[in-house]
Amino acid sequence: MTPERLHRIRAVYEAAVDTPEAARQAVIERECDGDAELRQEVERLLGAREHLPDWLSGPLLGAARMASTLTQPERAGRVHFAPGTVLAQRYRIVYLLGRGGMGEVYRADDLLLGQPVALKFLPAASDAALSRFRNEVRTARQVSHPNVCRVYDIGEADGLTYLSMEYVDGEDLASLLRRIGKLPQDKALEIARQLCAGLAAAHEKGVIHRDLKPGNIMLDGRGHVRITDFGIAGVAAQIRDLGSGTPDYMSPEQLAGKEVTLRSDIYALGIVLCELLTGMRPPLQRADPGTTAFDPAVERVIQRCLDPDPEMRPPSALAVSAALPGGDPLAAALARGETPSPEAVAASQQQEGLTRRSAGWCFAAVLVFAPIFAICSDWATILHRAPLDRPAEVLAFRAQQVLDELGYRDEAVNAYGFDQSGWPYIAYLNKHSNAAPAGVLGTHRPAVITFWYRQSPVSFRADSFPTPAVNYDSPGMELGMVRLRLDAKGRLIALDARPSQRRGGSNLISNQEITRDPWSALFRLAELDPARFVPAAPTMMPGSPFNSRSAWTGTFEPARPESVHVEAASWAGQPVYFSISGEWQTQPAPPVGPYSVSLRVGLSACALLVVVGSVVLAVWNLRRGRADRYGAWAIAAAAFGLMLGSGVLGASHVPNLWEMQILARLLSWSSFVAALLAALYLAIEPYVRRHWPNALISWSRFRAGRIRDPLVASHLLIGITTVLAFEVTQWALLAAGNRTIRTWQPIPALLEPLNGYGRFVAELCAEVAAGFFSSIALLLLVVLMRIFIKRLWLADLLVAGLVSIGVLLSYINPWQSAIAGAMNIALTYLVLWLLRRFGLLSALAAIVTNQILTMTAPIALSSWYAGRSLVILAVPAAVAAWSLWVVLSAYRRERRHWAT
Repeated sequence: MTPERLHRIRAVYEAAVDTPEAARQAVIERECDGDAELRQEVERLLGAREHLPDWLSGPLLGAARMASTLTQPERAGRVHFAPGTVLAQRYRIVYLLGRGGMGEVYRADDLLLGQPVALKFLPAASDAALSRFRNEVRTARQVSHPNVCRVYDIGEADGLTYLSMEYVDGEDLASLLRRIGKLPQDKALEIARQLCAGLAAAHEKGVIHRDLKPGNIMLDGRGHVRITDFGIAGVAAQIRDLGSGTPDYMSPEQLAGKEVTLRSDIYALGIVLCELLTGMRPPLQRADPGTTAFDPAVERVIQRCLDPDPEMRPPSALAVSAALPGGDPLAAALARGETPSPEAVAASQQQEGLTRRSAGWCFAAVLVFAPIFAICSDWATILHRAPLDRPAEVLAFRAQQVLDELGYRDEAVNAYGFDQSGWPYIAYLNKHSNAAPAGVLGTHRPAVITFWYRQSPVSFRADSFPTPAVNYDSPGMELGMVRLRLDAKGRLIALDARPSQRRGGSNLISNQEITRDPWSALFRLAELDPARFVPAAPTMMPGSPFNSRSAWTGTFEPARPESVHVEAASWAGQPVYFSISGEWQTQPAPPVGPYSVSLRVGLSACALLVVVGSVVLAVWNLRRGRADRYGAWAIAAAAFGLMLGSGVLGASHVPNLWEMQILARLLSWSSFVAALLAALYLAIEPYVRRHWPNALISWSRFRAGRIRDPLVASHLLIGITTVLAFEVTQWALLAAGNRTIRTWQPIPALLEPLNGYGRFVAELCAEVAAGFFSSIALLLLVVLMRIFIKRLWLADLLVAGLVSIGVLLSYINPWQSAIAGAMNIALTYLVLWLLRRFGLLSALAAIVTNQILTMTAPIALSSWYAGRSLVILAVPAAVAAWSLWVVLSAYRRERRHWAT
């Protein structure tokens, strides 16, 4: 079909399309003048007008539009290549598509590949024009996307430089808007999303178009968008010519010659969106597209795109696309400059979960690392050097035997448990490395782990805080009570009794049965050789009345140089006091850093300030309607349940009204922790949701109950695997030091889980609750640091250093303190990386897993507490297995979906 014929078809079509339907047929008959073929083509175009893809860019209409850009005399005199001309022995010219400031564009056939192409010729041969032409090829070839016109190659023919590109069988958006004025909103949004996708692909490569306008946007026969003409585009960091482009579509900063950024294209995108929906460009002096009849949400997006301040515009083309109706709600809220709702965050599709292969590798890593961690943690703790061979129940039976032999009846009420009180001797060994033979801790003499036992004629009223549980010191001693300490081998270490004042009292045997030589019985029960001790002056005051007391000094064994001091007291021949001490007790006792009073006061003041500030900020967020009420309620309920469960299982209950006070104390403490955690969450979560919403996507889904979401499962699996891999490395180093360096300070063991299964579950609940609290507190600290320090890596490093101060001050051995501090900094920084890369849920999983793994005492598969060891290992392994199942189930559902 000749260009003249196409020009004729267009003229008749334009005359008919603007005529009322009743008179349209008469206009067609008049304009066609008896040409039946012409009338048939025009009627076909008018009929296709109801079907948008054909109507927008039918090949015949597109060719007619291009052919009509020049009059017949102009076309005859100015066309460089006539139809049928073969160039470079490869391209055969079909017809002229159009011409503009950058040259002429021809429709041609690629004879080598047998496909249509578009050839763009540069009319001038100046160096600047050639440089710009080559830049278009170089820049456009960096971007590969269905909505970006592909550029193939560059060449030369008849002294003219050309480039070959994808031929789009249709028309440009400018021509379409001139013909029809504006598009229906649903079709305009469909084109807008494709336009945003193509522009985002260019921006992802750092390419700024700089001349985005309807004339550079093509629509093919199926209504698909192609962005063309990258002649003045450039990489953002290399742009020097700020004035190039079409003034009507330039951003204010570009017109002022200040800068050209990705958001300059966003401004032009806003103008194009306005033209799609209104058929008019907004005035450049104001960023208001005027009165519109379309969706107000679309109007807000356009207004944000046209904001004079580049920082107030949407951050990306994808954000614009998501902000449009039907797009991503999270990005839509951000593009409108709003704080996204928790529901919008949960509905975001900006993140994807693990692939089934990645999830499988993560789960395999968990299965490998878990037993390695069990071995290393067993070797690194104090239990490796001072193993516990007898369970608590066996030592309790031994304690009853000791009391029977000393003349005390077995009362109905008793309590017992393990205790860790031997750190002064470890400090002594670090200071006097040659004071004792190797393996001395394993002899439990002096004992670094002790077993305490208490009995009373009445129920104990424990008043310890926060959990009212009986221990060696709580409640205080009263008449009729007896308490003692044994080492792990069942030898007597200490005795403290408050016998009744009257003979034959509730816990004294008869006068004839009283031991006549109480000191020999005490030495025998302590397995001390009296021959190695000599009398000494007493230095300690027993807590109960006595009428006789003695003291001795000596040694445990001939090869042991430590000086041992033994004291005992009796009342009426009844032993009421016994104690073994030594020169090691002059060393600093607890493995806690030497905090000064001023430091304690400062830390307390900071904690109080954080609590008060969090409450104030939480109330402010609630009043403004920005707070995540459901999320705060969920995390508070979880913390309350865990703390209450831990307290109920760990408390020492009594069958009287004191139990009501225990319950009231547990309820008040659990409520306080839950309320404090909710306040911290309400204070900081809206800020995170506004500035880092991607960090809350999986968490929002998790707290909304979408636990079978693949993204939720993936982030849980990533957090568990990452921290378990790190813990294996850390504990391997600690285990190596504990097994090879004699003065190495062993890691304290958490002995509370060994005092019974109830205490074990209570400690497990407490550690999970501590993980929740640590996660929110860490998030608060991170936000505060990032507000004042703009470099994220530096802010995270400072957070890791602050969190690790306590670890740096908690070891006597300076080398061990440095290593442990460095590992804790690395662990904190790793958690912060998880927070930044995957989000809060992944960091929460890592912290909770780490808290559970701190229950290092039960990690010994060959011990009597192996069952509890398996539970600790099984908790993260079970969550990892469930996460893998969720990911694989989602993959299977997707396969079934595509199969059907």
